[in-house]
Amino acid sequence: MTILLTGAGGFLGLNIVEALLAHAIPCVAVNDRPLPPEFSTRPGLTIEIADVRDRAAMAAILQRHDIQGIIHAAAVTLAPTSRMTGADTAFDVNAVSTAVLLDEARKVGVARFVYPSSTAVYGAALYDGTPITEDTPPRPVSVYGYTKLASERLVAETAKSYGSSCVCARITALFGPHERETTTRDMMSLPFQMAQQAMTGKPTVLPAGLQRDWTSSRDVAEALLHLATAPKLEAELYNLGIGAPWNPALLAGHLAVAFPTWQAGIGKPDGSDSTLTLHDDPSQARQPLIATRFERDFGFLFRTPDMACRDYIQWLQSCTNDPVPTPIRTPAIHHPTRDFVGYGPNPPDPRWPGGARIAVNIVVNYEEGAEESFGDGDALSEGGLTEGGGGAFTGRDLGAETMFEYGSRVGVWRLFRLLQQAGVPATVFGCAQALERNPQVAEAIRANGWDVCAHGDRWVRHQMLDAATEQRAIARAFDVIGTLCGEPPAGWYCRYAPSLRTRQLIADHGGFLYDSDSYADELPYWTQVGERDHLVIPYSLTLNDGKFARGNTATAGQFFEFLRDSFDLLYEEGETQPRMMNIGLHCRLMGHPGRALALQRFLRHIQSREKVWICRRVDIARHWMQEHPPKPD
Repeated sequence: MTILLTGAGGFLGLNIVEALLAHAIPCVAVNDRPLPPEFSTRPGLTIEIADVRDRAAMAAILQRHDIQGIIHAAAVTLAPTSRMTGADTAFDVNAVSTAVLLDEARKVGVARFVYPSSTAVYGAALYDGTPITEDTPPRPVSVYGYTKLASERLVAETAKSYGSSCVCARITALFGPHERETTTRDMMSLPFQMAQQAMTGKPTVLPAGLQRDWTSSRDVAEALLHLATAPKLEAELYNLGIGAPWNPALLAGHLAVAFPTWQAGIGKPDGSDSTLTLHDDPSQARQPLIATRFERDFGFLFRTPDMACRDYIQWLQSCTNDPVPTPIRTPAIHHPTRDFVGYGPNPPDPRWPGGARIAVNIVVNYEEGAEESFGDGDALSEGGLTEGGGGAFTGRDLGAETMFEYGSRVGVWRLFRLLQQAGVPATVFGCAQALERNPQVAEAIRANGWDVCAHGDRWVRHQMLDAATEQRAIARAFDVIGTLCGEPPAGWYCRYAPSLRTRQLIADHGGFLYDSDSYADELPYWTQVGERDHLVIPYSLTLNDGKFARGNTATAGQFFEFLRDSFDLLYEEGETQPRMMNIGLHCRLMGHPGRALALQRFLRHIQSREKVWICRRVDIARHWMQEHPPKPD
């Protein structure tokens, strides 16, 4: 489907553009001026320069493009003492344009109309001490709030009169990527102001006790995408927000790490000595928007404040057009010392729970949609671990694409069913972009209580990345997976191979318990990364269905026998030296019925034995940390 987005060059608009393109949804971006240069050549994006109040122009755009959905994000914010625009302009842009677009969209049969409204609609109710739900009566106190409420009423009336599928989303205060000073926004968020002062080295004074429910602009963009593309809507109105207030001192802590010469302090509760332009009385508690209805209907989770702050910092440091250079501090390259001895002939007793003789971890690699693809702007189509035998094709390889699609459409669900029927836990090596493109898989992971080991943002060769790009890729994978799956990934495993600095970056990130970028052992082990102890849980490419793609294995029987024989020897050795067994599966390989039988047979085989611990990878990590903590120097 193709989405028409108005206000595409605004703060929220640019985030929506990125979300649409990330999901490979074509976007017709309408704005009254060109978009930033970095958006001008994005595949899947068509830019139309027009005034949303111009009926003829909007009608012509709708006629030129086959539009299935509209997100009408064009708006003029209006502070009480605005010097940028008057109430008449705000009313025209916010309300009149909505009436025009609703009418023209109805004429051409647009299937869905999404209207991003504002917390300003609630107005005085925000300070009544009661959490704000969709049932809270609107009590706007500003011109901006009244214009948004008027537009909501227009949307509701259109839906009622013509049976159109329309929905309004009341959005709380945002912060995050793409916020900048424009001629249509005169209320810059406090997080943005803090970031600007940090980048320029200006000391910042925060009001004591200030808390607001600032929410990631990227999350709200994703939420609006859900509303625009959902086959059916359960409601006509949704609140969008994190649902809980937080103190900007959290962001200050992250900024202080990124910009070590910057200073921030706490001032008076009333903000009279603050260096920030305040939107309201900081000493007055403002209630957050409760988004339970949206989270329930769409299985959506907003980033935590810490995750949103990390994402914002990473974006700030990635910008090449900032007036102040903000380079990422490059970590020292970690040159690992090769260890040919390991535990030697007397490995430690892992003391697996219940006196188990072996710990078995089933790994499902969920990668489909994250591979190199001509459609994603790559110069080639990846064929790795497919029936085509691997390699890559310069240009678009439709055969390889559909083999990957089989994994996400069919194979993943067959593997999940077999694991569920056996009642065993699993670990998903998940690529962030793959999970973004099939959120039902993320929901199934969450529902089953399985854990995720981050398998990268998408398929890139980390050995070829510079430090800043690799750091951003790791941070984005961590945040996206945490948001989609309900818990952040506990571990990390590169798709191809790690760079010399990957382990250092994983350790420095602070959110990971371990990495699995090693094939060196059958037990976890500790290593030194700088001055930090770091846990490694080795993986296996031997006990791996990649053998099917490489021609080493042809039938389920062969693979089952190989797994069974490996398990049986490890189980026998486990009487005196318990070990760990990794089994790596891929949805586009093991997900085929003639191969999935091997998994079914293997699970029945190991479940027939006593003292077998079938576990998640995070369980192994936590167990090892408790039973075998790093030895002091």
